[in-house]
Amino acid sequence: MRSLSIAGRNIQPFILCNLELLSGFVYIWSGIGDFEWNGNTYKGVGTFGSVSPITLTAQTPDQAQANNFTVTLSGIPSDLLSGALDEVRQNKRCAVYLGMWDMDSNSIASGPLLCGLGNTDVPTPTDGAETCSISITIETPLVGLGRASNRRYTMEDQKRDFPADTGLRYVSSIQQWSGKWGS
Repeated sequence: MRSLSIAGRNIQPFILCNLELLSGFVYIWSGIGDFEWNGNTYKGVGTFGSVSPITLTAQTPDQAQANNFTVTLSGIPSDLLSGALDEVRQNKRCAVYLGMWDMDSNSIASGPLLCGLGNTDVPTPTDGAETCSISITIETPLVGLGRASNRRYTMEDQKRDFPADTGLRYVSSIQQWSGKWGS
């Protein structure tokens, strides 16, 4: 990433990524070396990591659509690809933060601010001659709102979560009822 000059300061953007894997969370950032923030140590991946643009589009003035984004880690040695793929699971958490680094004082100038949040999908490996890359699509929570819940207002469905609850036992008989409500 290029640095910018803002109000006479040499500023460079940086990205932090918290990615939940099978063995636990991994913390990476777009710089080099270790970086401490929010009680976690982020490992620098430099130019070997990337995040696709994180966008929110408006279909109509009152309806927004969140789009998935992709986190990619490249430069993985070919012999480690299988082990890396075994660590990635669907529906694990991922958060991406954007911050600004003051190059003159070697400290955070602004942020980091949360700019992407979601759950992991199936990883996509790209195999090269000596090194490989893994791209993981991150599905934002708004994308899941468009799916049917596959839950029903039945006693059987309620018992999945609350086995002793009988509050929905009369729901099926309401379909055949022909009386007046409130009388």
